[in-house]
This record gives sequence, C-alpha cells and structure tokens, in this order.
Amino acid sequence: MRQIPYLSPITRLGPEIDLPSAKDVAQQAQELPKQPIDPRNTAFERRLAKLVAAQRAEREALLNRQVRQRINEIKARQARLPTGRRGMLARATGQFQKLVDQMAADVMASETRDRIAQQALVTKHLTERRALTREGQSQGLSSAFLAQTKADPKQALLLKDDGLPHSQAQLIARPELVLDHVSQTKASFKRVDVLRALAKHIDDPLALQTAAGQAMQSSELVRLARDGTTPAFTTRDYQKAERDLDQATSAMSARHGFGVSAVHIASATLAKNRETKKAFGGKLSLEQQTALHHVLGKKQLSSVVGLAGAGKSTLLATAHNAWAKQGMTVHGAALAGKAAEELQTASSIQSRTIASLELSWKNGYEPIAKGDVLVIDDAR
Repeated sequence: MRQIPYLSPITRLGPEIDLPSAKDVAQQAQELPKQPIDPRNTAFERRLAKLVAAQRAEREALLNRQVRQRINEIKARQARLPTGRRGMLARATGQFQKLVDQMAADVMASETRDRIAQQALVTKHLTERRALTREGQSQGLSSAFLAQTKADPKQALLLKDDGLPHSQAQLIARPELVLDHVSQTKASFKRVDVLRALAKHIDDPLALQTAAGQAMQSSELVRLARDGTTPAFTTRDYQKAERDLDQATSAMSARHGFGVSAVHIASATLAKNRETKKAFGGKLSLEQQTALHHVLGKKQLSSVVGLAGAGKSTLLATAHNAWAKQGMTVHGAALAGKAAEELQTASSIQSRTIASLELSWKNGYEPIAKGDVLVIDDAR
C-alpha cells in the first residue's frame, strides 16, 4: 500500500505566530465592501420568472393541442382512402390519385395553419416581454441588468425561418451548424457559399468573418479536389449519405421479380408505334426499345440517361402503358413543380414534387403502396 506522508497543521498553514487571530479575521470580514441589493431588481426578476413560466406553459399547451389535432387528421385522411374493390375502381378511374393529391394539399394547409398559430403566440409573448422590459427601464433599472435578464434560451422569441434552420445566437456559438444546411443544397460548396449562408443571420462583418473561419475549421468538413484555383468542400455526413445511397441502389438493382410480362411490353410498344406512325410517320427507335426493356425488366431499380429531345418522354409513356397493363400503379416525381408538370403532360404519369412526397411521409401518410412504380425525373 502506498504511504501518504503526514502533513502537520503547521506544515499546511504555516507557523502559528504568522496566523491572524479570530478577532482580526472578524474585523477584516466587517471591512469587506458590501454589495448593495436593489429591491427593484429582485422584484423584476420575480415578475420575469413568472412571465417566462407562463409563456412556456402556453407554448407547450399549443404544441400538444396541435400534435393531437394532427394525429386525428391523419386518422381521418386514412379513413377516406377506399380499399378493396372500391379502391381498385378508384385507382382505375383516377379518383384515387385525385384523393391523394387533395390529401397532400390538406397536409400542407395544416402545416401552414399550425405555423401561423405558433407565430401568433410568439408575437404575443414578444409584446409582453418588451412591455416588461420598458417598464423596467422606466423604473430606472440599468441596461446591463435588463440585458442579463431578458434572454430565455429555452424560449426563442421568434420562430426560425423554414430556409434558415438556426438562429443567430446558435450560429455565433456554433458556426459549424451552417455546414449541414449548405450541404443540403449543394453536393460540394466553397467558402463563399458558407459566407452567404451565415450572412443571412449575422450582420456584423467582423462577426461574420470570425464565424466563417470557425466553420471552415470544423472537423466535419472534407476538402475535395481543387476546382480551378478555389478549393471545394463537402461534409462527412453528406459523404456518408452518398455511400448509403450507393449501397441502397446497388441492393435494389440486385433484387429481381418486378418485371413486366413480354406480352404487355409488346402490346404497349405496338400501340405507341401506331400512335407515332399516325402522328409523325415513325416508330420507336431500336435504342428506345432497348431502354424500354431495361426499364420494364426484373430489377427493382433501373435508370435511363439521355439528352434533351432524345425520346425519354416517349419511352416513359410507353412504359406507363405497359405498367398499367401489368396492373401496377405508377407515380411520378421531380424536384421542381414545373418538371413534375412536364413529366405528367408528356407521359400521362400522375406526378408531384419530391418535397410533396416527403411532406406526406413526415405527416404519417404513405402515398406509395407496396408494388407501385415510382418514376423520378432528372434524378441526378
């Protein structure tokens, strides 16, 4: 066992002759400067604490009510979907897709309604807090004291913008948070992109440059090959998402059992050739027919790449006909609303934006059933 050396009181405190007496210590304590306590500060702090607690309770109650309302709305929407024979008839007549589109619009309207209610409550609370601050100023409370008491880290006074996921205080404290936001809009980005994103929150030029410098030093940042003279970057999370996506697509490409029968492919091809010959005096090219068999093959995932005007829309219209003959429901999706509209016009595939699909999934609604086909336009 290790021996711990004994230290006598004299060793620890010094010689007894050098120690002050109890009377001297008491005298020194009385001579220490006393910090005056302003009763106005104490009263203001009590009122502020009471107001903060009440506002937090109001916001929590509102959010709980909205969650319960959303759950009830999701159940009501699911109950509206026809099933069995009625569902098959609705799919065949196009009524099912119309109902799906209406439900997606209802979901977006609910999101907007809830956000308006939240912002209205935030505005009310902000008005109350400002009124209390002005009252404190009229009572002669110092600006430094008011600055220390007006912040409530658990209760933001303004809702963050949908496109800007972090507040100014959060970005100043942790500038690296902006990297995730930038990487969601750009696969690779440069320092100027980080500056632009931070500038939406931080007005002070010095604070902006400091925050950008800290963000560019983040361990989450990955430097890519140089693009000209300016280095490009991405994030580790984005690289991981790319790897996961590659693995998922490889696995889907390896799964079989999703093909369309040769009879339906031949029938759809013949119908399109007749239509094309009547309109333009032509037919599907050999390249289009090869791509058609590729798309309608047994693999769970397939892709087609072609320049504008190469005939992809004609190909998809033919594939849509073959899928329909096989009894499959086909959904279209695109990044932009205009692209989704063009996909639907050219191929007759009911289409919507990818954001609309994500919103449906977020709210517990599944617009795509097992065995359905999803066509994504411009899936780069």
